[in-house]
Formats: sequence, structure tokens, C-alpha cells
Amino acid sequence: METHMTARKTAGRKTAYDPEIPGRCIEILEERGLEVTVASIAKMMAAEFDVSPGRPETLERQVRGYLDQREADRNAARIAKLPEAVSCQIHKHADKIRAELLRLAGLQHEMIETELRQELDEAKADLRSHRAIIETLEARVDDLTGERDDARAKIESLNKKVARLQNALARMESENTRLNNRLEERTDVLDAFRAMLPTDPVEERKGGRSSGDRTG
Repeated sequence: METHMTARKTAGRKTAYDPEIPGRCIEILEERGLEVTVASIAKMMAAEFDVSPGRPETLERQVRGYLDQREADRNAARIAKLPEAVSCQIHKHADKIRAELLRLAGLQHEMIETELRQELDEAKADLRSHRAIIETLEARVDDLTGERDDARAKIESLNKKVARLQNALARMESENTRLNNRLEERTDVLDAFRAMLPTDPVEERKGGRSSGDRTG
């Protein structure tokens, strides 16, 4: 009888609920010092708010979204409390880091491009040389059939090498584009870095004195 009544009560719970309820359950669990999991949140939603949590996957997405937004809000609040001197220093460091990343990416691109172009030029020179050999050997084809075949094999090998080098150049250009895209993504990393900097009164006073010294 008890099992039947419980089943009836569960079936009668609301399947649609206020989207803020999972967040409230998280706060209650944290206040009580309990572990925050999808299962514990679902249990509290049923017990405290008399609603059905629905599919675990959906609830997990809601919980993750709530926690991510809460962390973002907390970080924004911490950043807003930073002294202006600290913010200025962070921006200066961020600009330096971005400039250094761009410099390294440009240097790597230049080195790879130079090496590949040099190999390509050498391969093309070899190709011209062997083509000249082919033309000479073809005039003596009856006596030098074996050498002609060898030269043609080398030509084929060099053609493949040229094709590989050209493909490598194309991949290098694609990699350069990818690196540039990653450099743009570093902005998110720098933002996270700013958010993690503590608001230290001692550092704040140091920052103020440093700014005063520079002004003086």
C-alpha cells in the first residue's frame, strides 16, 4: 500500500517547473554541507519543491549552466572590485603576452615558409637538371636505354617530392590560419587570468606606490 501511494504521489508531481528551482536546490545543499550532484538535486526538487526533475541529461545541463553563470557572475564581481592600478597592470601584461604570442607565431611561420620554399627551389632545380639529362639521353636511346629509365624514375620521384612540398606549403598556410585563430582565442585565456588575480591589499598599495613613483 505504501509503495502504491508513493508511486501515485510521484506520478502527480509537476513535470514543468521554475528554471530557478535547480539553482535553489544547489544553494540549499551547499548551505547544509551536502554533496551537490544531479541525483541529490533531483531528490531535493522532489522533496522540497514537489516537482519532477525530468530527464537526468536535461537537469545536468541546467545545473551546469547555473554553476557556470554563477561562477561568471562571481568573477565579474571580483574584477569589478579590482583597483584601477591593478587593472591597468593586467592590461599591460595582457598586451605584452599577446604581442609575444604574435611574434612567436610570426617567427615560426617565417622559418617554416623559408625552409619549405628552399626545399621547393632545390627540387625544381634538380627537376630541370634531370629533364636536361633526359633530353640528352633520348638522343642516344638505343645505347643508353637503361640510363634513360633510371633518369625517368628519378624524374618521377622528384615530381612526387615537388607535389609533397607543395602540399606542405598548403598545410603550412592552413596551420598559419589556425594559429591566428588560436591567438584570437587567447583573449579568453587572458580574461580568465585576470579573473584569477587576487585582490591583495599589499599588492594594491604596491601598485599605488609604483604608479606614484612613475608619476613623480
